Amino acid sequence: MEIQRLRNYIKSHRKRAGLSQPDVAFLLGNSDETQVSRYENDRRLPPLEVALALQEIFKVPTVSGLAGEQVITNTELERHRVLAIDIRPQRIAYCVFEGTTLALDWGTKVFRTGAYAAKVPLSVKVARLMSEWQPHAVVMKATKVRRSAQKMRVIERQASMAGVAVHFITIEAIRHAFPTERNKYERARVIAASLPELAHALPTKPKLWQCEPYRIGFFDAAAIGLAYFRQLEKSQ
Repeated sequence: MEIQRLRNYIKSHRKRAGLSQPDVAFLLGNSDETQVSRYENDRRLPPLEVALALQEIFKVPTVSGLAGEQVITNTELERHRVLAIDIRPQRIAYCVFEGTTLALDWGTKVFRTGAYAAKVPLSVKVARLMSEWQPHAVVMKATKVRRSAQKMRVIERQASMAGVAVHFITIEAIRHAFPTERNKYERARVIAASLPELAHALPTKPKLWQCEPYRIGFFDAAAIGLAYFRQLEKSQ
């Protein structure tokens, strides 16, 4: 099911509030009004946290009038397709959701260097994923690690080219979504119980001298996706 995007009313709301683009940028905690212009002209989709902030700034009862935001009812939430991606310096892991209870696909893409360097660039792999699954949103965990941040920007650019909304989830949001789980392996067990498709891939926690199992990657991606869904549920 395609969830229709709405007309852009950000500019109308801003003018009605008597605010300039620099004013809105300042209220969003950003000194550059260029981003506001991009939101108003449909050149960029506002992330969820920005849409919610604009809702407060303009005193509108719903984010449905903001640029590119999607109307998601309780019924549609379970058909909302999300590509959740966990980024590390040498690999990305992903999990494709349709709603909170169905995983459509998951896996890991490794990017080695040297003689075993990947021949297919990240941009192509991400474009293929988005073409195959047609997500309504791409969700990633915010990172400041340089090599991971570079991959994050590549993914964000591919999503923007495809007209797909991009949202960033903090580690605090993930912890809040899994309040009683102390580490990623405990989260993975909870995820495997709620997404039976992943149960067969559930890794065991490694010993101190063992490497992290690659399969934990798509459970990390699933945790990012589920944290995003929790935020959507709270915003309704």
